[in-house]
Amino acid sequence: MIIPYRKYKDREGHLVELPIISVRVKCNRVTLPIWGLLDSGADITLLNGSFAELFNLDLKKGRRIDLVGVLEGSEFAAYIHQVNLAVKDVGSVDTIAAFTDSKQYPDYMILGRRGFFDKFMIKFEQYNKQIEIELRG
Repeated sequence: MIIPYRKYKDREGHLVELPIISVRVKCNRVTLPIWGLLDSGADITLLNGSFAELFNLDLKKGRRIDLVGVLEGSEFAAYIHQVNLAVKDVGSVDTIAAFTDSKQYPDYMILGRRGFFDKFMIKFEQYNKQIEIELRG
């Protein structure tokens, strides 16, 4: 399936086009539609603490990992939980995602290599401002 980049206002208010897709996330018997940024540089699929609250997650029951790069500071904790990710007209997978205990930005999920890229085939077409996505066989 081909999905065009989505227009998005960055923190400075500039309109940019990014590979953002709509994903249905199911966790702890709660299903939510969440925008996700496809980020091939992200080690793991990541959501902030606000999403953990919406899923009624006991955050610290997940396996703790330490991450760097997304939030300010050198290192921060995240907790891995089981989720189901569904992309309309593509398919769904049971996988993992890490949740931070921070409620700061981003207000979308980061779709990273572990948890998303290892389950879906993604082809970026920056020149056409679109991505092609398929479920891995």
